[in-house]
Amino acid sequence: MDEGERMRIEKMKESARVGTRVCGCLLVAASLLLVACGGSTSLIKNCCYEGDAALVHLDRVQFVAPDGTTSTFDEIYPGFTPQDSFATKSFPFRKVDYALITYDALAVILPLYDANKNKSLEEPEIAVLYLREGALGMGHKVDHLAVDGKRVDAIMTSRSDVGGLMRYLDARMDSLTPEAQAIFRDMERVGLDIIQRGSEGPDRQKKFTP
Repeated sequence: MDEGERMRIEKMKESARVGTRVCGCLLVAASLLLVACGGSTSLIKNCCYEGDAALVHLDRVQFVAPDGTTSTFDEIYPGFTPQDSFATKSFPFRKVDYALITYDALAVILPLYDANKNKSLEEPEIAVLYLREGALGMGHKVDHLAVDGKRVDAIMTSRSDVGGLMRYLDARMDSLTPEAQAIFRDMERVGLDIIQRGSEGPDRQKKFTP
């Protein structure tokens, strides 16, 4: 075997080794992607939330009117489907010190959803806000939410359920009441403020103004 032939064979072997490594990396990436997608439907417990919270899929949530009448989730959110994709939409933020927020639509509303009375609005409470204010915005009368007949003021659910809720409300935003539109618009603005500030910690928050 001459020198040229030997070098050609060595290059072929090296190419095969590189191809094997690339395929291995792709398989690992694909596996991680499948795990992530599958995990989006799993219920996620917020380990940092201090207080009572229901850990349920949204289809178990009930809506109780001021007169005590109870409606199911499907009755309030007909046609709802979880957002079963890798890039699910989340709430605009996970936690905020609402005393620092001066947006008109939120200044009075946010303290009402502080279930554990810690001066912050946190993700399980944000879930209740979106569910209830969305229902009110669609013309339903809702005093509070419940699960299995028991009142709940904080809800932990799956990423796909959150994504489905956000997508559902986004698709109907123009038909919601002006009050609901203002609330959801300002929630998004707070989320953008937090991203631009680079921190969700109350120690670094500034006054949010329109």
